[in-house]
Amino acid sequence: TNAVERFDWRQVESPDYKEYIARLRGIGCPEQTIRDIIIADVSKLYAEKRAALYNAPKVVRYWQSSETQYTRDNVKYQQAVRALEKEKTELIRELLGVDLRRELAKIYGGEPNFDRSLMFLPPERREPIQEMLDRYRDLERAIYAEADGELNEAQRARVDALRREREAALAAMLSPEELKEYEMTNSRIAREIRGNLNGFDASEQEFLAIYQARQALFDQFGERRRNEDEAT
Repeated sequence: TNAVERFDWRQVESPDYKEYIARLRGIGCPEQTIRDIIIADVSKLYAEKRAALYNAPKVVRYWQSSETQYTRDNVKYQQAVRALEKEKTELIRELLGVDLRRELAKIYGGEPNFDRSLMFLPPERREPIQEMLDRYRDLERAIYAEADGELNEAQRARVDALRREREAALAAMLSPEELKEYEMTNSRIAREIRGNLNGFDASEQEFLAIYQARQALFDQFGERRRNEDEAT
C-alpha cells in the first residue's frame, strides 16, 4: 500500500497574507474558515503593534499637572490606536473583501461596534460616518490636550470651527430626517434627559415634549448650544 503523506501546516502558512490565502484555497479550505484564520492572524499581529505603543506613565513632578500630562499622553495613544485599527480594517478589506466589524460581529455575536448615535442607519452607511466623527473627535481632543486645564480664546475658536465643520460634514452625509434623528440621539440635552428618565419608559411623544421644553429654556437663557460634551 502507498504511504499516506502527512499534512504539514507549514506547507500552507506564509508571511505573505495573499499567498497564505491562495494556499488555503488551494487545499480546499472553506471561505468562512479562511476569513476566520486570516482575521485571527491579523488581529494578533495588530495586538502586538498596539502593545508596542503603550508607554508606562511618566513621572509627574510636583509642579506639573498629572491630569494635563495624562490627557496629552492619552490623546496621542488613542490617535495611534485608532490609526492602527483603521490600517487593520483596510488590510482585511483588501485581503478578504469584507468589513472587519461585521465579521467580528458574526464571530462574537451582536451588532458591529458603532456609536449608538448611528444605529438607526443601515450598517453599510455607518462606517464612513463613524470614521468622519472619529477624525473630528481626535482633532478636538488634540486641542484640549494642548490646553493647560482650560481653553484660551484661540483654542476655543478652533474647537468651535471644528464643530461647525463636523456639523456641515454630517449634514452632507445625512438626509434632514436622519440628521434630526442623530441630533435627538446625540445632543447634550437629549443625553441629559435620557439620564434623568432612567427607569422610566417614556414614549417618543413624551420624550419630545420634554426635549422641546428643555430646549426652549436652554435658548431663552442664552446658553451656548453644544452638541457634545467637552472632549476629554
